[in-house]
Amino acid sequence: MMGAFFTLDNALLLGALLIGPALLLGFILFMGGMKRRALLRRAPFAWNAEDPALKAAQLVSGHYRVPPDRIRPQDRLIADLQLEHHNVAEMVGDVEDQPAAARFMARLHERTVADLGMLLDGIGDW
Repeated sequence: MMGAFFTLDNALLLGALLIGPALLLGFILFMGGMKRRALLRRAPFAWNAEDPALKAAQLVSGHYRVPPDRIRPQDRLIADLQLEHHNVAEMVGDVEDQPAAARFMARLHERTVADLGMLLDGIGDW
């Protein structure tokens, strides 16, 4: 009797109805912690000066106006995107004398700004 209940269709439906929303809620809660007030409440993190993620953490801390020791290595995705946006913005200024390269870099800059805007502002507000 119970064997008929455990089918592939029911397992997929269970996964879609329970596991999917749980993962989405976890992601929203994770991203919601990247607000200035939440970052200021965090305990300071001791960064190693040789860590390559420190530069990205410093850029992100400048964006949120918090000390760099409040950014943790677990925030690497956001820090990497912020660093990529910073590098693209610098390159846009370097290629302005070449029209095709300038157009490409301007589009890339707009796309990274849109990605960062969605990631930093939109997801936490859902």
